[in-house]
Amino acid sequence: MKKALITATVYGFVGSFEKNNIHLLQSLGYEVTVAVNKNIMNRGELRDESINIVDIPFARSPFDPVNKKAYQMLLALIMRENFDLIHTHTPVAGVLTRKAVNEAVKKGCRRPRVIYTAHGFHFYNGAPLKNNIIYYSIEKSMAKLTDIIITINHEDYLTAHEKFKPRKEVRYVPGVGIDNAAIREAVKKVSREELRRIYSVPEDAFLIISTGELNQNKNHALVIKALGHIAKNDVNWEEKETNITKTSDIKKIYYMIIGEGLEKENLSDLAKSEGISDRVIMPGYIRKPYTLAAAADLFVFPSKREGLPVSMLEAMSAGMPALASAIRGNRDLMQRAKLAPKTFFAPIFKPDDSEELAAKIAFLASETDAAKNALSILSKENVGRAMDFDKEKVIARMKEIYKD
Repeated sequence: MKKALITATVYGFVGSFEKNNIHLLQSLGYEVTVAVNKNIMNRGELRDESINIVDIPFARSPFDPVNKKAYQMLLALIMRENFDLIHTHTPVAGVLTRKAVNEAVKKGCRRPRVIYTAHGFHFYNGAPLKNNIIYYSIEKSMAKLTDIIITINHEDYLTAHEKFKPRKEVRYVPGVGIDNAAIREAVKKVSREELRRIYSVPEDAFLIISTGELNQNKNHALVIKALGHIAKNDVNWEEKETNITKTSDIKKIYYMIIGEGLEKENLSDLAKSEGISDRVIMPGYIRKPYTLAAAADLFVFPSKREGLPVSMLEAMSAGMPALASAIRGNRDLMQRAKLAPKTFFAPIFKPDDSEELAAKIAFLASETDAAKNALSILSKENVGRAMDFDKEKVIARMKEIYKD
């Protein structure tokens, strides 16, 4: 039987995003081994997959000395198992895996085919200068040790296609794939009234939801600041695209942030300082956050850096109107909505501009016919757009790559 290895820094990543690839490789006749750090982010279990799981102590920081031990363990695994195909993910595991393969070949092992999926390069338009120097150089050198580089957004694809020289090629795959049918079916089974009762959200309130780890990159603080502007009636209404005019008829806004992380206390303190602590809800981790679409009026994704956000795609598939930061990955998803013959609405905002976001939220939360029309159009367009990232389309592309 042919052998395949999947590597990633954290266990939860593979359990959450790589099950489709595991099943696909098995259907193609591969025995699959997964090498991950089992002690980091253990959500996303691999209970039902007939695979070998090897615990490698990868660290998220490339400067952590424990990565030396991880490298030696990985090298020994590769030399012992003599894999036919290796598919690696995430920056640290991606570098260590390709270096280990290269050393194993030098020591006499047969060269496996090596695939690296970049789930968002750490260099990008607008990134800190050191990122664009250090990470770019690393990825460019590692490309030479890779047969196929897979990118999941168009900015990364253009960069890799133009600048990197893998042994074979650079391919674009639309993310890890979402199960549109299952998402919509799950949303149908929950009650708006019951969800709002559970989380103490009034029926007549405008509920905004964000999903993501409570860290600085996910940028939930920007939304809280934007809601602070609205609460203080400090909104910049110079919104040319929609001809927004000031209105006092804005629904009371509640904000739910689904996720866990070290920034929870800071976000709570910020909500207090903005005078909206009674309307900011942080329920922690929810396994299927998109089911909250039944109770929500708007999804906001304010992240500073992403590859192609799964939570954003799931929200779109669930029919939520959405606003997203104007960054790589999000740009692949968001499109201007035509509200009237000469009126357009751009559902994106600068990730450092709370006033711009406040104006867009205030418009959508108003009781005006224009706002209701915009929400309806955004919802329908998001459902259609999410179909472009359906798991069946991703599986078909991955099958081509694996069979190649």
